Amino acid sequence: MTSTLRRYLVLQVPGVLVAAAVASLLWTSSAVSGWVALAAFAAWVVKDIVLYPFVKSAYETTVSSGADRLIGETATAATILQPNGRVRVRGEFWNARLQDRGRVDAGCRVVVVASDGLTLVVSASGPSPMTDA
Repeated sequence: MTSTLRRYLVLQVPGVLVAAAVASLLWTSSAVSGWVALAAFAAWVVKDIVLYPFVKSAYETTVSSGADRLIGETATAATILQPNGRVRVRGEFWNARLQDRGRVDAGCRVVVVASDGLTLVVSASGPSPMTDA
């Protein structure tokens, strides 16, 4: 069982207990028949099962930011990186910092190796300038 599913199930326990208590109270007070109380409780449980795929991402703990999703992508230096500058990756401009000392000229390819907040950490991947077609 995945940790996301386990987290979801644990957080549903209080609601299931309340639903069971209300169904039991309605049945014992003769407000509804036993079958109606059981059907209402079953509907509550089915609702939790049906909703899980739609709310699953809210229970995940390892959500990556936009910058983290760019790790491994090839980018183009938009400005000189010495060591800070700007790069273009997936059509967007990002602040960047070279991982190693040195200099990368504008137009050269770099690879995103990490992120530091909203700054991409890049490494030079080749000396040839890249042209946008």
